[in-house]
This record gives sequence, structure tokens and C-alpha cells, in this order.
Amino acid sequence: MILSLGGDSKFYFVSGDDAILIHYFMKYKFKRNKYIIFPKESISKIINILKEKGINYKVGNGVTYLYTNNKYKYYKELAYENLMIEERIDLIIKKIEKLHGDELKKLLNNIENILNE
Repeated sequence: MILSLGGDSKFYFVSGDDAILIHYFMKYKFKRNKYIIFPKESISKIINILKEKGINYKVGNGVTYLYTNNKYKYYKELAYENLMIEERIDLIIKKIEKLHGDELKKLLNNIENILNE
């Protein structure tokens, strides 16, 4: 697969698997429906990461880099694993925020004990 970055005069738009990859490398936040918008000034940093990782990419209708041994699939799998962990953490935080009083204190004590082992 080729990572495609499309953009207008000020911003690039990345969606789908490509957005998950950019999120994994850059920690940019997702918009609804799993897409990312980022300023054009960031493109050189992103391209450097993609080159370093050996990932095929295309910038808009212009520059394309193809590697014989494209690592897109490998990093996409890592990015999805990371995303699943982030989503689990978010769910746990939402559940914790609903707790109060002794229930919350007990949970926090248990978490601290586990982390301090």
C-alpha cells in the first residue's frame, strides 16, 4: 500500500489506515470517522519518519517514494495494536470517572499497589 497525503494550500488530510499510521507516529488526534488534518509545515517531519521507516508514500499529486521492501503493513499492524490499547485505556478512564468515595479510593489503592510492585 501507498500512504497518500492529500492537501489544499494550508493543510493535509489523511484518512483510514493512513490516519491511524500518522496518529501512531505523530500522536495527532483523530477527528470523527478516523481522519487527521495537519498543517503543511509538518509534512517534512512526517516524510522523514516515513523514509526512516521504509514506508511508501505519495504527497498529493506530486512526490512519490516507493521502497522495494515497503514496511507499511508491518507498521499498520503496530499502529492498530497501539490504537486498541489507547481505546481500552479511554474506556477504563471513563469508568473510573463514574466512581466516587470509598469505591474510588479502593480502586486507586489497588492500582497503586500493582504499579508499585
